[in-house]
Amino acid sequence: MKRSGKMAVLAATIATGAMLFAAPAFAISSVDECNAAVKNATQDLLKANVKIESLGEIDAALIAAEAKCVSQDFAGAQADLANAKALIAAAAQN
Repeated sequence: MKRSGKMAVLAATIATGAMLFAAPAFAISSVDECNAAVKNATQDLLKANVKIESLGEIDAALIAAEAKCVSQDFAGAQADLANAKALIAAAAQN
C-alpha cells in the first residue's frame, strides 16, 4: 500500500475513534428508544455514501441491534449500534 493510502486509512481510523468518544453516552432503556436508535442509525446509513462492499457487514450489525431490541438486550443493541456507526463512518466516501 502506498503512503497516501496508509495515511487515508489512518485518518479514517482516527476520525472513527474520535466520533465514538465524542458521541453522547446514554443507556437505552426501552424497546421504543432502542427501535428509534436503530432507525436513526439506518437513516445515517442511507445518508452516507458508503462503499457497496461494506453494506453487508453494516446491515448485519443493524439487524443484530434490532433483534436485541426485541429481546430487550439494550446493552447488546447499543454495542451493535456503535459498531454499525463505526462501520458507516469507515465506509463513507464523502
